[in-house]
Amino acid sequence: MRGGTCADTVRIRTSYLVIGSLVSRDWKFTSYGTKIEKAVEYAERFPIAIVSERRWQEFLMDGGASTSGAGLR
Repeated sequence: MRGGTCADTVRIRTSYLVIGSLVSRDWKFTSYGTKIEKAVEYAERFPIAIVSERRWQEFLMDGGASTSGAGLR
């Protein structure tokens, strides 16, 4: 509906990484942890927003603050 797609991995052209609310001390050793690390690495050079699932839901419910995603940061 809003033009987004889901992907199994973080890529250079990824705009957002939505992080779920369930957290474990061992997150770094899961596939989710490697996605977070990769997104942080890419964010140093490319525009990527790393947001919580709750904030993402609020953003969608509000109709999106802007097309740039500035309301998520």
